[in-house]
Amino acid sequence: GTFLSIDMSATCDEVTPINLTFHPYINMDGHDYGSALDNKLTIFDYAGYLPMDPKTILPTGEIVKTKGTPFNLDVSRIGDHISNVPGGYDHTFHLCGKSGFVVPAAEIFFQRSEV
Repeated sequence: GTFLSIDMSATCDEVTPINLTFHPYINMDGHDYGSALDNKLTIFDYAGYLPMDPKTILPTGEIVKTKGTPFNLDVSRIGDHISNVPGGYDHTFHLCGKSGFVVPAAEIFFQRSEV
């Protein structure tokens, strides 16, 4: 199938917190076919999200459950709740995957192309 894969890495010479991220809003259906906000997003096996400090725009470290919030992204259109999130979805999600294993973290479904 068709997929987008992004590999990131970092090297540090001492213990360092790191949060590698990628922030695209890509409309894989093409610019003539609606908005990236119409795509459906599913995040797998996550415990919650980390709110950001509004002054530093860094995660606070608190893990907030997503049920009943705009961050409940089990299967929803990106645009369904983004207007309820100041600054959009620029947050860290706490994934529950098994340590040491690389597994998919999210899936996005594009309406027209059915990718």
